[in-house]
Amino acid sequence: MLLCLRSEQVMKLFAPEEKKFPNNRASYSMKETNEGVKFKIEYLDITALKAVINSITTILIIYSKTNEIIKNG
Repeated sequence: MLLCLRSEQVMKLFAPEEKKFPNNRASYSMKETNEGVKFKIEYLDITALKAVINSITTILIIYSKTNEIIKNG
């Protein structure tokens, strides 16, 4: 799957999302740069890192599939 989004789309997409996980084992922040959006992930263990990455990719996959449905009808 190839997903090309403008920085402003990504920033809006993640604006309402929780950036710090309830168990305080992981968090992430985003920064808009010339190359796009960079995610900074902080984590205490590998399981927490996996949870953050899954959360981010799930949001992007849902966004991509929704746009595909809208585009193709």
